[in-house]
Amino acid sequence: APEMCIRDMVTVAMLRPVPHAGPIGDSTYSYTTMAQLPSAAQSHGAGDITIDLAALAITETKRVEFDSGLGDVQVKLPATGNIVVEWKTAMGDYRGPDGYRDGFDLDGTYARLTDPSGPTLTLVIRTGAGDGRVRA
Repeated sequence: APEMCIRDMVTVAMLRPVPHAGPIGDSTYSYTTMAQLPSAAQSHGAGDITIDLAALAITETKRVEFDSGLGDVQVKLPATGNIVVEWKTAMGDYRGPDGYRDGFDLDGTYARLTDPSGPTLTLVIRTGAGDGRVRA
């Protein structure tokens, strides 16, 4: 029965380890300089989040981490520069420049390295339950 499938999915999602609790509600994080990027992992409890890096100039090598317990995560990548996105979701789907996947316990890495000797921004996105969108 369809209800059984949905109930099973919710049960599985609840049993999965969820990233640390944090704010509840939809949020947008916009960064235009490397200095604005957080140095500690950012945790979001529930709600959709947007990470807008579209206007960011990658001028140094840095690693930034975002955890989302429940909700969709949308990432707008910088137009230029070296970028690596490491993503992991307990339940949901991923759609990015490198394809589409859905299911449970998914992870992957998208890399755009236009200048291997230049600075690289590594963005780590972890979600408990939700969909991930990465737009180049």
